[in-house]
Amino acid sequence: MPNYLVLLGGGKSTRYGKDKLSEKFMGKSVVDILFSSIPWQLFDEVVWVGNASKVPAKYRRQVIVAPPGETRYLSVKNGLDKLNVDDGDKVLIHDGARFLASHSMFERVIAYLDRCDVVYPAIPPTDALRFHHENEIKTVSREHVYRVQTPQGFRGNVIKAIVQSEHKDVYDEVMIAEKLGFRICRVDGDITNIKLTYPEDIRQMEKCISRFIPIQSIGIGFDSHMVGEGGFLYVGGVKVSDEYHSIGWSDGDALLHATVDAILSAYGVSEDIGSLFPPGNMDYKGIRSTELLRRVVEKYGPVSQMSAVVILSKVKLKSFRSAIIGEIKKLIGADKVAITFKTAEGFDDNLYIAYVIVSVVRRDEA
Repeated sequence: MPNYLVLLGGGKSTRYGKDKLSEKFMGKSVVDILFSSIPWQLFDEVVWVGNASKVPAKYRRQVIVAPPGETRYLSVKNGLDKLNVDDGDKVLIHDGARFLASHSMFERVIAYLDRCDVVYPAIPPTDALRFHHENEIKTVSREHVYRVQTPQGFRGNVIKAIVQSEHKDVYDEVMIAEKLGFRICRVDGDITNIKLTYPEDIRQMEKCISRFIPIQSIGIGFDSHMVGEGGFLYVGGVKVSDEYHSIGWSDGDALLHATVDAILSAYGVSEDIGSLFPPGNMDYKGIRSTELLRRVVEKYGPVSQMSAVVILSKVKLKSFRSAIIGEIKKLIGADKVAITFKTAEGFDDNLYIAYVIVSVVRRDEA
C-alpha cells in the first residue's frame, strides 16, 4: 500500500513575527533543511501545503503543491484533496516548523500504522507542570503526560473520516481521532524534534545542536629562530644535528612552536606560545618543545590534519622526513601530516623558520 506525506508549510507565523521558514539555522534556511530532512524513499507522493515559491528548486519536481487554508484543518483537507487515498494507505502529516525530524521517527510512525489506526510521536515533559487559573492552582502529575510531536500517521480510512467530521476546532488531527473513537498509539519522539515557534527558539536550537555537530576549524602558526654553533638542533621533536642549535629560551624547535600556535588558533584560544610558556620563566628554560606541545594537545584537543613548510639551510632534512612526521603524528594525534623542507634562498642562512596550518574537529559548547 502507498505511503503519503502531507507537509504543512502555510502557517502565518503569528507568534514568530515573521516568516520562520525563511529563517537561517546554522547558515541554511529552515525550509532547505526541512526538505533535506525528509526520507523521500519512504513516500510515494509528498504534498507541500504552502506557497509554491518556498519549495527549494531541487525538490520542485518531487512534490505536489496545495494551497494553505485559513485553519490547520483546511490546510490538511487541501493537501488530502491532491491525493487519491485508499482506506488501507498510510498518510503522515508533518508540521514544517519541525524541520529537524529524524528519518527514524518517520520510519517508526509508518511501522506502527500496521497495528494502530493513528500513531503520534511524543516525549515526556521534564519541567514541573502546574495548572493556574485565577485563584485555582494545582500541580499536575507528569506521569502519563506527553509532549506531542509530528509526523503523525493515519490509515487512509481514518484520515478521510477525520476531514469529513464536524470536529474542526482542534489542535491536531489526533484530537479528532480521539473523539471519533479510533485506536491511537504513541511512539517515541526525539528531543531534537523541536517546533520553531518563537524567534528565540532558533538560537536555542543552534546552541543545542552545535554541541553534537562536529565543526572543522583551521589554525595557522609561524615561528622563527636564529641558528648558532654547537649544541643540538631539533626539528619536529627530532634531533637533526649536534653541530648547531636553535637559539631560544626552550630548545628552540620552531616547527613545534608554530604547531602550538596553529592549534591554539584552530581552537579559538586568544593566546600564543609566548603567553602560555613565557620566555624568562625558569620553568621553561631549556624545556623540550615536545613537552609544550603535549600540554597544549592535552588541554585543547588533537589535530586531524597538518601541513607545514620548514626553511632551514644549515642541515639537510630530507633523510629525517619520516622520523619527523612520525614524531609529530604521535604528538598531535593527526592521521595526515605533510611537511615541505626548503633552503633559505633569499633568507639569512642562519634562520630556522616554520609555517604550519592545522585543521581540528571540535564541538562547541552551548
